[in-house]
Amino acid sequence: MSVVATLDVVELDPHDYRTVLDHMAVETRPSPGIYLHVATRTDNGMRITELWDQEPGFRAFLLDRMIPATQAVRVERETDIAVEPIFNLFAPRLDEIPDLPARPGGVVTTLDVHGLTGEEYRALIDHLDVEKNPDPGIFLHICTPSAIGYRIVELWDAAKHFEAFLQRRLAPATEELRIDRRTDIAVHPITNIFAPRLTELPGLVPSLPGGPRS
Repeated sequence: MSVVATLDVVELDPHDYRTVLDHMAVETRPSPGIYLHVATRTDNGMRITELWDQEPGFRAFLLDRMIPATQAVRVERETDIAVEPIFNLFAPRLDEIPDLPARPGGVVTTLDVHGLTGEEYRALIDHLDVEKNPDPGIFLHICTPSAIGYRIVELWDAAKHFEAFLQRRLAPATEELRIDRRTDIAVHPITNIFAPRLTELPGLVPSLPGGPRS
C-alpha cells in the first residue's frame, strides 16, 4: 500500500538539510521505493513529505540511510514522523513539479480537516470537479487519513492562487454540501523537490480508496 511519510524536523535549517541530503546522495541514488520528496521551511524547522510505494521501504530507509547519515554529519534533530496510506491523489501539472523549487513563489499547502469522513471528502471532490477541472495554479493534490480526520497536501505555484481557490470554490462548496469542519491551514515555501518515480503516480489512482468512482 502506497503511503505518505511526513517528517517534522525541529530546528533543522536548509544548510543542515542539504548537508544530510548530500551525504546520503539520495538525489542521484534514491531508494527504489520512493516516488517523491518535498521539503519546506516551517516556523520551527523543516517539514519533509515523501510518497513511498510501501511503509516497510520507508522504515528501512530511515534505519539504513537517514539515521546513519544524520549521525555521521552531526545533524541529529528531534523528528516527529507520521506515515499514512494515500487515500487519493491527482496531479494536473505533473511534468512541471521537478522545476518548482526554481520558480519564485511555489508553496506546499496543508489542510488538516477535523472530523472529515472519506465519504464527505469524496462528495466535495465530486462537487468541485477538480480532478477534471483543476485550478490552473495547482500541480499536485494528495489526501490521507489522519488522527483528527483527513489531511490534504497540495503543491501550488503561488499562495495567492491557493487562497483564491479557497474563497472562490472550496468555501462555497462546503457551504452548499453543509460540510462545516474545523480546518487548520498551513502554507510553506518550497525548499527542494526530487521525484525519482513521479511519472508512476497516476498509475496508483485506480487502486486508491478515495479515488474517482467508476
